[in-house]
Amino acid sequence: MPYRDIASPAPLLIACLRNQVFGLDPSTGAIVWEHVSQEDAPRTARIEVGDGVVYALFFCRLTCLDYLSGRMLWTVALPGAVNASILVLSDRIVVTSSGELHCVTLQGVVTWKQPFKGKGYGDFALAVPGASVQADHAG
Repeated sequence: MPYRDIASPAPLLIACLRNQVFGLDPSTGAIVWEHVSQEDAPRTARIEVGDGVVYALFFCRLTCLDYLSGRMLWTVALPGAVNASILVLSDRIVVTSSGELHCVTLQGVVTWKQPFKGKGYGDFALAVPGASVQADHAG
């Protein structure tokens, strides 16, 4: 069941297990849709829900899914985005990973990458007024 053809207006609970994202009926727990990434994710993807979309960061790949149907809208490779975090802003997505930042438009276009060359290697935290993500370590 890669995605459902007919979208439902009911809110969904989004869950992620390794390289799989699920849209669940929150009243029953029934799986409404499922997306399986082709990435062999060593750990569970990071997810964020935006305006009608789900962003899933699998091992080195950011994927955008339709919230109601699970249909993949776009995917983009982000080399080095391992064990990363996602900050969704009104007009862009910032992905943190081991001392690097990637900025991606809401349409899936990478607009910039900041490697912080010579600044070190490690976990990242990001913040703007009203939104933040904490360090991207596995805990």
